[in-house]
Amino acid sequence: MIFYKDNSLNIFIHIPRTGGNLVQKLIIEAGLTDESIVCRNYQDGINRFGIQGKYTKTKHQRMLDYIQIQSNFSDLKVYAFLRDPFLRLVSLYFAPHRWIKIDPISQAMILMDEIFFSEDDFLSLVDFSLASWQFLTTSERYYIPPKNLITLDFKKFDKEINQIFMHKKNKFQVPKVNQSPFKKEIKKILSSKNLQNYVYKSHHVKDLEIINNFTY
Repeated sequence: MIFYKDNSLNIFIHIPRTGGNLVQKLIIEAGLTDESIVCRNYQDGINRFGIQGKYTKTKHQRMLDYIQIQSNFSDLKVYAFLRDPFLRLVSLYFAPHRWIKIDPISQAMILMDEIFFSEDDFLSLVDFSLASWQFLTTSERYYIPPKNLITLDFKKFDKEINQIFMHKKNKFQVPKVNQSPFKKEIKKILSSKNLQNYVYKSHHVKDLEIINNFTY
């Protein structure tokens, strides 16, 4: 997402399951962007939506895509929230959009009441999902971060939101959106050391290196 801050253009890279929906909604509601929310199919415009603008074609657009559209965007400040890759991928597996079905009669969106965790499906998700560094890199093959990258700590989400985006003296109470209702299932999977080790031995492991060197 392209947005205005400190009288200049900036980029927010929305890495899936890092609170980006809320960030993008706040930026739009504050009038800091020319981009807008679009809704398709199962999207409700609140928890699930798309983003489109002159330079932004998808909500989770990569930094490399921005540079390919406008080469001088490589000079802009780039903001992104980062999250432990195991926690992020478990969150992605249980993300509401993956468990929505359409009622054949009413065409209403229905969130499944119960789901059954599949280890094979989770491992496949790990293998085929982009790592956070792949959203941020300016190279197709290697991690070459933007020169003005500012990484934000998902564990300090409310504090980071207030410091970076809100500019308010009084603490802004950050609402929660797009949260998974499958809390018990998530807690159970997070206790698995085998699954955690699988993630940490995958291409997602570089995310941990970046997290250990937060820039803000």
